[in-house]
Amino acid sequence: MFFLLLPSPSFAEKRIALVLGNSAYLHAAPLANPTNDAQAIKTKLESLGVKVHHGEDLSYVEMRSIVRRFIKDLDGAEIALFFYAGHGMQVGGENYVLPVDARLSSEDDLEFEAITIASVLSAMERKTRTNLVFLDACRDNPLAKSMSRTMGSRSTAVGPGLAQQNAGLGTLISFSTQPGNVALDGAGKNSPYTAALLKHLGTPGEGILQSLVKVRREVLAATGEQQVPWDSSSLTGHVILNSNPAAPGSEANDELPALITAPQASPSASRHYEEDIELWRIVKNSGSKFAYQRYLQKFPNGLFVEEAQDRIERQDSAVNETSALNGEIIARLDNRLSQQDEPDPIPRSSPETVEQALRLSNTDRQKIQQALLAIGFDVGTADGDFGPRTRKGLRQFQIASRLPETGYLDASIVKHLLDELEKAPVGYDGPWIVEFHRYNYAKRDPGNINVRTLLARANVDVRDGEMFVIKHQVFTQDRNSFQQFSGRISPAGKVRVKTRLGALFGKLREYSFTVNGAMPEIVPVGRSIRIKGPKLWYWNKTGEIVHVRLDLTRGG
Repeated sequence: MFFLLLPSPSFAEKRIALVLGNSAYLHAAPLANPTNDAQAIKTKLESLGVKVHHGEDLSYVEMRSIVRRFIKDLDGAEIALFFYAGHGMQVGGENYVLPVDARLSSEDDLEFEAITIASVLSAMERKTRTNLVFLDACRDNPLAKSMSRTMGSRSTAVGPGLAQQNAGLGTLISFSTQPGNVALDGAGKNSPYTAALLKHLGTPGEGILQSLVKVRREVLAATGEQQVPWDSSSLTGHVILNSNPAAPGSEANDELPALITAPQASPSASRHYEEDIELWRIVKNSGSKFAYQRYLQKFPNGLFVEEAQDRIERQDSAVNETSALNGEIIARLDNRLSQQDEPDPIPRSSPETVEQALRLSNTDRQKIQQALLAIGFDVGTADGDFGPRTRKGLRQFQIASRLPETGYLDASIVKHLLDELEKAPVGYDGPWIVEFHRYNYAKRDPGNINVRTLLARANVDVRDGEMFVIKHQVFTQDRNSFQQFSGRISPAGKVRVKTRLGALFGKLREYSFTVNGAMPEIVPVGRSIRIKGPKLWYWNKTGEIVHVRLDLTRGG
């Protein structure tokens, strides 16, 4: 089914829009762009043959009046559109748009000084079967902050930006940023979101969902990936804002089939976008082909797929034919090193000279350092210089991989490193083993703290970053300390684990603590990451300081 928004005067009465922009707030600093945004959107929609109810800098009474006229005008309309730019806020999960005379001295003022988006939306849905809503109302709102200060313990009900609002049947809601986030007003004449809407809405032959994908990419680029437009859609057909056919070979023509079959946005779309952007931020400047491949595996339809593929292609085309990281070259090196019948002028007993035989270029060395850093081994800066820090990190990798500890490379070690990168899971979701230790990090351990360190162990399953305990074992006491356990690994690899646990064997003495740390970009199965936690106690007698140590081991 297709709904066409035709620019034909004979059908103008069937396509009605309400366009509002509030800038000149009386009790808050004025906003620069909303009235400009509303005026530009009005002009855009009118060029598409849409009848527009337009208002700027409206009071509460004026906003209610124009909304009522708009709703009344929807009788017999096929499509209704609502665009709002200005201050908005969420309280207790309910979204409000704010007139310019809103003061909001207390929570009681909300019903008399603000208008709920739900009230406008429900009226639209009663009148028309297809509704398009565009909300550029997530700007940082001083009125919300002042009201929350009067609410005491209920102040947490006032959240940043707008709350998630699911669309009813036949409705699309497009937010200028994801729920709970604040949008930028922009330095230009229009906000980043409205500027992108003006550019992409009404592209001939292009569906609304296809246009919003382009809007999202445009805003991401304009805001340095700080702002992610988000939408909730329950449209039952393909809505086209300009039915004129797209030019042959144009972007609209090429992408239309993919958009028709694409699934509608789900309530979890916001989190999906956040994880997509967070992972790209991690990998985009890594210069690592493996990191870009990891991104494509995690988000095959992600926001940055084209850029990731382009970077991989550029790297492939720039690979030197003599690079020892080329699979064919590695294989030849490995064969040459293993041949016994050829004279080998390089003593096999010298790891240094075996590494020299690989003839690694500076670029090769940088890539190896990048790979080691990605899986959590500190080799310093990836500059191609294999100094003491790189040698130490390489030895640690060899020990963890149960390889000969030399601190030098040979072809088999390079292949083992590449295999680890290839087989490593994407992201951090999946099974983990969590261990809490008490640990003395000093060189001396007169109290023998490190003789017995393990306090508790748990098998957890990480889902969407949250840790869920599957089973656990506490070694210091009989109490179930994991009843007070919480843990999370963010898409960026930030770790936060909180619990209450006994730290003395045979004695009941509990400590509440939180461990914060960071994971490497890639964690292969079986790899353990150790994070130094807060201080548990200081022992005057020996001068020992005992800390918590958190060990995280990736399961298969």
